[in-house]
Amino acid sequence: MSNPPWSVDAVVSLLPAKAASVGTLAISRGMDGEVLQIPIRTPGQKASVLKERLPNLLSPLRQLIGVKQLQLTDSELLRANTHLDRLAYGMLEELLSDTASVPENVMAELAEFLAPVFSSAAPTGRLPVIEIEATSSDRLAWLLPFELFPLAPELHETGELRERFERFLGFRAQIVRHLRGGPDRIVLSPSGRLTMHLIASTGQDLPGIKRQCTFLKERCLIFAEWPGQVAITDTVGQLADCLVAVDNGGSGMSVRAAVHFSCHYSQSAEPELVFYQTKNDSMQVRVIELAGEISRRRVLDDPRRPFQTLYFLNACSSGSLRTEGTTLMSVFQRRGAAALIGSETLMPDRLAGEFAVGFYEALLANQTLSLSVSKARRRLLELYGNPVGLFYTFYGNPNLTVATE
Repeated sequence: MSNPPWSVDAVVSLLPAKAASVGTLAISRGMDGEVLQIPIRTPGQKASVLKERLPNLLSPLRQLIGVKQLQLTDSELLRANTHLDRLAYGMLEELLSDTASVPENVMAELAEFLAPVFSSAAPTGRLPVIEIEATSSDRLAWLLPFELFPLAPELHETGELRERFERFLGFRAQIVRHLRGGPDRIVLSPSGRLTMHLIASTGQDLPGIKRQCTFLKERCLIFAEWPGQVAITDTVGQLADCLVAVDNGGSGMSVRAAVHFSCHYSQSAEPELVFYQTKNDSMQVRVIELAGEISRRRVLDDPRRPFQTLYFLNACSSGSLRTEGTTLMSVFQRRGAAALIGSETLMPDRLAGEFAVGFYEALLANQTLSLSVSKARRRLLELYGNPVGLFYTFYGNPNLTVATE
């Protein structure tokens, strides 16, 4: 599936509460300008709470998918599909609480409203673009997990059980949370390869981490790697060295490197990264200290220098962009990241590795960033019948691509 030049087929907005604490979930269609509005009481609070709970809500599905296997059995497929369905209706129940609406009616109304968007895209085989909008509405709309809502028309092409997952928006549309401004391309090195800063916990010899690191070392130009095999004297400081060294000296609309994390991440009251240089030698980096060190370095060097590039945070529950507190994702988002990819819950190691490989294969084949995320999700579904790609959330410039100078 491929898309024509950038266009938006539908826009989702969460308009803030006004009278009687009632806000509006509004969806507009680009094809005819029609708008569907759904009242939601205290929408900001509900979206925030739902986002905070999402890792735990997804955890049973992660356990069902398993840690080691890629391929799901038919019975596992059916159970995973049922669990996703239940979760979607349950989340809508939470959003609609204290209103007269019921989730089964609203879900049907949403699906009917979006049906023309999919039918108009079908003849060309493209994936419609649905933007979760935050420029003119409440930015809390970004917290809504629309990827998990079964709003796409059903497919009956092959009769395979995996087709039941095609109803979920994350598989049938490009879900975009657009970080406006900044670069739209990552310039390749003179040798024609993507320059990469690789931050990976390789000491435990986990197959998923090994798979993505091997792929990146074969296909990209590794400019900096941490922790690698270097002697660690200042964990926070040396990791900050790797991050602030990213070459963003492009033309203003381009950058020259990307950053890939492949490690452990604890999204606790005090978020921290965990790295292993050897099987029994772990290092912890508190995110608040890393953020402080990055700020300190920028004051000492050049505070105007933005962090405008792609950050793939392939670590458990790294997709948090909560409204309070510092998270790994917020550190880079606040400093002008062009794009961020993270997971919403604990990720099975092998599946995390396969998702990363699928994403970079598409990106290096000159696909846009948002389409590369969609293709990585679909790759896991089509190869293994596995829906785990829905666990990843993308924020950024959807048009970001790799390009020559």
